[in-house]
Amino acid sequence: MATGTVTPKSATNGKRSFPLEAVVTAAAAPMFVTDKNLVIRHISDAALGLFGYSRSEVVGKMTCADLCRTRLCRTNNCTINNCMRTGKPLTGRTVCQTRDGREMSVNAYCNALFDGQGAPIGGIEVLIDWTEAVDHAGQVSSINDAQAVIHFNMDGTIITANDNFLNAFGYTLPEVQGQHHSMLVEPDYKNSPEYRRFWEALNRGEAQVGEFKRIGKGGKEVWVQASYTPIKDLNGKPFKVVKYATDVTEQKLAQRGAMAEINRLIDSAKNGRLADRADVEKARGDFKRLFQGMNEMLDAFIAPLNVTAEYVARISKGDIPEKITDEYKGDFTEIKDNLNVLIDALNGLIEAVVTMAKATEEGQLDTRVDTSEFQGIWQRIVQTLNDTAEGVVVPLRDVGSVLDAMARKDFTRAVEKDYSGDYQELKRRTNVLGKNIRDAMAQINESANQFTEGARVIAESSQTLAQGAQEQSASVEEVTASVEELSRSIKGVKENAHVADKMAKEAKELAEQGRVAVGKSIEAMNLIRTSSDQIAEIIQVIS
Repeated sequence: MATGTVTPKSATNGKRSFPLEAVVTAAAAPMFVTDKNLVIRHISDAALGLFGYSRSEVVGKMTCADLCRTRLCRTNNCTINNCMRTGKPLTGRTVCQTRDGREMSVNAYCNALFDGQGAPIGGIEVLIDWTEAVDHAGQVSSINDAQAVIHFNMDGTIITANDNFLNAFGYTLPEVQGQHHSMLVEPDYKNSPEYRRFWEALNRGEAQVGEFKRIGKGGKEVWVQASYTPIKDLNGKPFKVVKYATDVTEQKLAQRGAMAEINRLIDSAKNGRLADRADVEKARGDFKRLFQGMNEMLDAFIAPLNVTAEYVARISKGDIPEKITDEYKGDFTEIKDNLNVLIDALNGLIEAVVTMAKATEEGQLDTRVDTSEFQGIWQRIVQTLNDTAEGVVVPLRDVGSVLDAMARKDFTRAVEKDYSGDYQELKRRTNVLGKNIRDAMAQINESANQFTEGARVIAESSQTLAQGAQEQSASVEEVTASVEELSRSIKGVKENAHVADKMAKEAKELAEQGRVAVGKSIEAMNLIRTSSDQIAEIIQVIS
C-alpha cells in the first residue's frame, strides 16, 4: 500500500487527491487505515488514546483485529473485508476491548480504499464510542422495566406511560393519553393551591420528589415513591416531565395497618389489658416479623409484671408467697430481687410478732426483737413492737411488786409512778385494794378487841350467877342491866362484824389473811351468841 496519496472510490472523478497519513493522524475521531491484509498503516491520535497504545506499537505491527478484539474480527462479518469485497461503505455496532481489557460499545463506519485502477488496497474505519450512551440507554431500559414511568407535557397532559404505571393504576394507555395529571389525584387536592404550586415548580424546572398519594381507576388508592423530573432542551427550557415511580401501596397499607395495631396495643397497655397481643396474621411483609417481635417483647415484659402483680395480691391478702426462683435478666432481675427482699422482710416481721406473742403468753416479758436485722420502715415497726412491749411491762412490774408485797402481808406498799390510760386505772385500783385491805384489818382488830371485852363481861356475870340463888336474886336487876348492856354490845359487835365481812369479801382474792381473820371474828360472835343464850336460860331460872 502506498503511503503517498490515496483516493477513495467515491472520489474517482479525478478532481483531487490528499495525503492520507496527515488526515488520519489529525482526525478528531478515533480512526485507522489498514492495507488489504488488515495491517494498520495509519491511526489517529484519538484512536491511540481510546485504546491505550502508542503509535510505534500499532503502525505496521497490529491488525485491526489485534487492536479492536471484537467478536466480528477474523470472521466473515469483518466490516473492512466486506467493504473491500463489496466496494460499499458499511456501518455496524459492536463491542471493543481496550488495552487494559475495558469493554466499549462502538459504532463502526467503514469504507474501502482503492488504487488508481480501482483495485482495493485497504480500508478506513471510524469508531464512535457509544459506551456512555449505551449505558444510559441500558439504565433507562432497566428503569423502565423496574419502575412505573409516565411522561407529561408541561401543561400536565399525559403523553405516554409504561405498563408498570398502567398496571399500578388500573388503566390502559388510551384511557390516560391526552388526559390531565389531575385525573390521578384526589378532588380536594386537584383544586388546592398546593397542587397549583406543584406544577408551577415543575414548569420552573424544579424536580419534585417524595411519597405521593394518588387515585387509580375506580377510586383505587395508590401510593408511590416518585420523582417528577423536568426534561430541558438545549436552551435549558423544560419541554416535558418524566415521572419515575415505585408502587409502595402495599407497604403503605401494611404500614397503616401496623400503626393501627400498634396504637391498639398502646391503648390496651394504657387501659391495663396486658394480655392483648398483636395479630400476626394481619401483618404484611416485614411487619409480620415486627409484630412477632412486639409480642415476644410484651411476653418478656409482662411475665415478670404478672408475677409481681400476683405476689402483691397474695401479700395484700395475708398470703406470703415463697421467694421467686425463676431466672430474669437486666432490670427484671432487680424487680425479682426487690420482691424477694420484701418477702424476707415480711416473713421476718411475722416471725418477730409471733416471737413476742409467744413470749408474752409464756410470761417472758423481757423478750425483745433484734432491730438490726431490719431496715427502713420495717426496722421502725419492729422498734415500735419492742417499745410497746416495754410500755406494757413497766406498769405490770410496778403493780406486780406491790401485789408481791401484799402476798408477804406487807400492805404498806403502793404504786407511785404515774401512767396513762388503762395503766393509770390499774395503778389506782391496786392502790385502792391495798388501802381497803389496810382499813379492813384495822376494823377487824377493833372488832376483836370488842369481842374480848364482851367475853370478859360474860365471864364475870356467870360467876356472879353461880354464887347462889339468893345472891343472884339480889343482883337480878344488876344482871339484867348487865345483860342489856351486853345485848347492846352484842348488837354493836354484829354491826361491826357485818362491815368487816363486807370489806373482807372485797379483799378476798388478794388478802387471804384478812379472810382468815374475818372467819375468826365470826367464830367469836357465835361464842357470844351461845353465852347469851346460856345467860338467858339462867335469868329464866332465876325468875
